[in-house]
Amino acid sequence: MVRNKFAPAPIHTDNTSYYAGLVSACPQLKVVSSLLFYQPENSDIHLHESDEVLTKKISQKTQQEVINIQGRLLSENPRALRSETIALFEKFPGQIVVHCEFQHPAECTLEAFDACAALANAGVILSNRMGLIKDLNDSSQTVQQLNHRLLMMRVRPYTLRNFLWQQQDLRVPVDKGLEILEALRGWTSGLAVPHYVVFNELGESKVLVPNYIKDHHGDTYVFRNYRHDEFVYREQ
Repeated sequence: MVRNKFAPAPIHTDNTSYYAGLVSACPQLKVVSSLLFYQPENSDIHLHESDEVLTKKISQKTQQEVINIQGRLLSENPRALRSETIALFEKFPGQIVVHCEFQHPAECTLEAFDACAALANAGVILSNRMGLIKDLNDSSQTVQQLNHRLLMMRVRPYTLRNFLWQQQDLRVPVDKGLEILEALRGWTSGLAVPHYVVFNELGESKVLVPNYIKDHHGDTYVFRNYRHDEFVYREQ
């Protein structure tokens, strides 16, 4: 199996201390391991559940075009992914979407790479939901590095999420997220540019994009691109 040559060396610990090993190698991750993620869910199925439970829940959703599964296990403890689970998913090629929650490049270990490769080979669609956390991943360099590694792992960087964390010192200004998005668009592959989603305290969300319209009069628009070059577009 071809592995991600940019991934860190494996952390040689048992399953229960896998993430503790990551924190030891990258102390910044301590905030992730202690943070109860507020992730509005679109699925009641979790990758860490037993195969009996997974089989029961998936069987109730086989009529759906897409079966969503929460997959934080892939970043927290990828060694816990069972071969039986992979065999189950092989029965539904292209129908199952596992939503990963990688928050930092240091989580993209060889173990995580192998787990994602096994799922992708089984026909599972993999996407990532990253939550902005102050001083952990609130820079365009960190986000770009993470998203490049995810693409090598066959995981689509789907959403960049901004939450009102209970711990106020972890919150990231909305404008900072737009700044990160601006730094990605045009400067890296479009596949590595996620949707920027802002959540309020009620869990309601809005997708934000940079404003590329500089001026508009009648049927004439003045746009700018990612380099801030301007050009005119006329509808007639």
